[in-house]
Amino acid sequence: MIGAIFVATRGSRQRALYFQLCGSFGLSVFLIVIGFIKSYNLSILILILLGLFMILFNTTSNSILQFNSPDDMRGRIMSVYSLVFGGLTPLGSIYAGTLAKYFGANNVFIISGIMGFIGFFILFTRRRSLV
Repeated sequence: MIGAIFVATRGSRQRALYFQLCGSFGLSVFLIVIGFIKSYNLSILILILLGLFMILFNTTSNSILQFNSPDDMRGRIMSVYSLVFGGLTPLGSIYAGTLAKYFGANNVFIISGIMGFIGFFILFTRRRSLV
């Protein structure tokens, strides 16, 4: 909720892309960091920060899609967005569970953070064409 209010008050498309980049970068960093944490109390703090950046990324992704979609296609686009972000969760669970079985849960966080950095890098290199 706080992330949505924060993004909504900032307004422009360029800032939305900036917040999306910050969200994806922070999400990737804290996924890797939590893979190395052994302390329960510190992991709670890292999970809070991880959730903040996840909300920032998801909120700005939703906003950017709605800003850039034509009015007559917005419902269809948002249904695909809902499918990708919500409907593919079981596949992500299979991915995480299978990797955790063979490599350990901490390594899954690190691998997912590295995959997030790859997505961040792609988004960062294409940022000028997206604004």
